[in-house]
Amino acid sequence: TRPNLGCRELVKRNLIRILPAIRNDLTDWVVAGRIKASQLLVILTWQAEETITQHLEDTLQVCSKALVDDESIVREQINKTLIYIGYFVPINIWFNLIRSHFEQASNLGLLCLIAPLLTGVTCDELIQAEKIFDQLLTIILKSEYTDNFQVPIQNELLRICRLLIEKCQRQLEPNAYRIFKCILSLLSIAENDELKQQCQQTLNDLAVNTFENSSLNEMYEKFASQLFDDLKQTSNDWLRSTRDRFIFETFIMQAGKIYIN
Repeated sequence: TRPNLGCRELVKRNLIRILPAIRNDLTDWVVAGRIKASQLLVILTWQAEETITQHLEDTLQVCSKALVDDESIVREQINKTLIYIGYFVPINIWFNLIRSHFEQASNLGLLCLIAPLLTGVTCDELIQAEKIFDQLLTIILKSEYTDNFQVPIQNELLRICRLLIEKCQRQLEPNAYRIFKCILSLLSIAENDELKQQCQQTLNDLAVNTFENSSLNEMYEKFASQLFDDLKQTSNDWLRSTRDRFIFETFIMQAGKIYIN
């Protein structure tokens, strides 16, 4: 239920006075303070609606730190905050604010911003923002992420892929290969059995939801040529530990009885 007009106006007028204190408390060493600050930020963002745009850059920066907080309740509240931001703030505004940070660093906190922000965006908005969608996929395919053995980063990448598949389904088809390659890259280095199963299930969901109930093998066959063209560019330099070699071997093991000339 939308807050009444009086509450919304009161929050909008006083947001500039309250937010700095909340941002400070979110990075405080006192656990109780961080929890209360995260809970208050959710309520303020919900009531402020599009007015939060005026304070967005600093808010997103502190959210990226709070998303890796030791307390799960803080992380949950910040996720809710970002969902509201994704809903109230146009995608071109919030994405342009976080993109520059991805150009300078690749860490878990930044990556964790993407999924909740996208949750508040409709598929049509995402598809229409074609350039932003392309840049977003470029970010999640950065080798600093797809080659990373840290399970939290692998889980977050998979979360983003699953969200895009569920949100866009058949509309995702023009970008499906890049999603496929991201998941395959994760599968190729996953050491956790549960994560491997989740990757395989997500690949199956991509095939079923994006290509009109295609089988997983049909999707492998569809993308085989494009994947091999990509891998050929580095094949002469492969070592035992080369990332593209892992992807190639995983594809061969997963593809079954598909023969490629």
